[in-house]
Amino acid sequence: MLQEVGRESKVTFNQIKEVENWQFKPYEDKLEIANRTIKEALLKSKRPAVAFSGGKNSLVVLHLVLQYKPDVTVQFSNTTNEYACTYKFIKQLKKEWNLNLHIVKPPMNFWECVKKHGFPSYRRFHHGAPACCEILKERPAKKFYKQNRIDLVFTGLSAFESRVRKFAIYNHGLLFYSKKWEQFRCHPVALWNEMDVWDYIEKNRLPINQAYEKYGLDRTGCKYCTGFIGWERKLARLNPKILRKIQQMMGQTSLHDFYG
Repeated sequence: MLQEVGRESKVTFNQIKEVENWQFKPYEDKLEIANRTIKEALLKSKRPAVAFSGGKNSLVVLHLVLQYKPDVTVQFSNTTNEYACTYKFIKQLKKEWNLNLHIVKPPMNFWECVKKHGFPSYRRFHHGAPACCEILKERPAKKFYKQNRIDLVFTGLSAFESRVRKFAIYNHGLLFYSKKWEQFRCHPVALWNEMDVWDYIEKNRLPINQAYEKYGLDRTGCKYCTGFIGWERKLARLNPKILRKIQQMMGQTSLHDFYG
């Protein structure tokens, strides 16, 4: 298992390939590992929580953990930059699944944050979390965990979302103690590909966030994020007015500025 592998400071190409190869392994094997990892994690914890974003990965993790601990704390970070469908889905799931849900809010909203600290740049050229992510999500979550003495957090992190995450999964495994968060972190579906996630949702007849279908999304998350390649095309399709507003705030010009 990856928990027992890789404590080197520098990850090699072959080690990254080892993580990538998990995409092609049987779904049943990955499901077994996820369940085993969750049970192992719960043995280490007195106050566990699930970080639930309203997205498909964290939905699967939440459903898996609930099988072992129905009253687990469920923490949703309201960044004030979420899709309306996400808020609706969170409310729906709280009622249908009787969740022990806690909605964590930041000290300012998204627009106030970017006016003060700027928009996030492309992650590949930006080390660490951008200011908006830290202020609107990480700091409020850390405060909540500390106040509630949360010693273990389950997440829906996937190794296949970026090269950085492949590095992290190889080096730390699916369950590890994080000095940054001062708690255990568990990523049960980190080795699952997207088809595995959708298979689990279909086989277990789970409800899903309608933002996926309504907006044609691969991922939910922050609605007006500028920290990835192609954000302009995405916003041009979803909300051209917001795109122009963000471009103007960044000091950029567009054809609309010339032709109205």
